[in-house]
Amino acid sequence: MALKPPLMDLPIKTAVSGFYRGFTKDVTITAKILVGALIIWAVAFPDTAASVLGSINGFILATFSYWYVYAMALFVILCLGSGLITRI
Repeated sequence: MALKPPLMDLPIKTAVSGFYRGFTKDVTITAKILVGALIIWAVAFPDTAASVLGSINGFILATFSYWYVYAMALFVILCLGSGLITRI
């Protein structure tokens, strides 16, 4: 029984030219809108944003404690490692 080749040619629509060339516009623009809305909310209502984001952070740390810390440390190490490897 022959193995099927891995999925390499997926029908993902990406921009052919322009600023978003090679990226999916739907995902990129949606992410920018969400991050922009979070920034505007935090600037417009800093006390509310600090309270809500602090309680979310507290919930994550209380629920996942060391798993969260280890996952974030691994993420930082992987980012630094990929940054150093691509410079070589």
